[in-house]
Amino acid sequence: MSNENSKTELDLLNEINSKLDKLIGVLVIQSIEDQDDKIYALKGLGFKETEIGLFVVTKGRIRDREGWKRK
Repeated sequence: MSNENSKTELDLLNEINSKLDKLIGVLVIQSIEDQDDKIYALKGLGFKETEIGLFVVTKGRIRDREGWKRK
């Protein structure tokens, strides 16, 4: 690997932290009953619409739900 492509320790730690945040988020939404609250939480953690669809069963598109539209 060249120096341009190698990640610093800080880059690796930030990547691990982001992945841990997402993992914890997936565990937390299991206790949330409202689908829109689940969507909002997952979106806030950086999940994409297609990824959220794997965790939230809903009719229609995720982007059309109130949880996605919340600011």
